[in-house]
Amino acid sequence: MPITIENPRVLTVPEASKYLRGLRSPSWIFQAIRRGEFPASRIGSSYLIATTDLDKYIEKHKTSKPHKRVPKRWVADRWAKYRAAKAAKTGR
Repeated sequence: MPITIENPRVLTVPEASKYLRGLRSPSWIFQAIRRGEFPASRIGSSYLIATTDLDKYIEKHKTSKPHKRVPKRWVADRWAKYRAAKAAKTGR
């Protein structure tokens, strides 16, 4: 793929956040760079991140199973109490 303004090989931190479609905020990306999770080059006061590194991050965090939403235990308990109280009130 040719390198153009629309398709650069390196991105600034805010652009990297947009590249990840907002899944990670710029502040999270800055912290990840400081922790060493993202290799980045510092040019002046800006960090530049290669799109290939962002693609590797996406591949690393892919999941084959859809996320199953499980309610927290206290939520299930609260609903059970609510249903029991409602059943007692209506006589069911």
